[in-house]
Amino acid sequence: MTTQATHTPGPWEIGSINKRDKNLWWAAVFTPKNTGKFHTPRAGEALGVDREECEGNARLIASAPELLEALRAMVARGPFMDQRATAEGLANCEALAKARHAIRQAEGEQ
Repeated sequence: MTTQATHTPGPWEIGSINKRDKNLWWAAVFTPKNTGKFHTPRAGEALGVDREECEGNARLIASAPELLEALRAMVARGPFMDQRATAEGLANCEALAKARHAIRQAEGEQ
């Protein structure tokens, strides 16, 4: 598993919700020192996406570097987690498998 970041490191921050006209918005997420900027999909009544969803998408995008780091930390602790054939152990195995899958997706391995 790759541990080197191939993305712009965080923290990322939500810049603003921009309003092109009275019914169309998008959110901007900025990387450190404005080295990059990401926009959420446009939102608006005509597109069937409301402003709250647009803001939620921006929060999710902005949290991506921290979420990836948290998943990596969880997987690193995996050998110390209960993974026996008990309800808790099986739940831990499932959580670790989901974390590994998400990391592979974020790193472009799937």
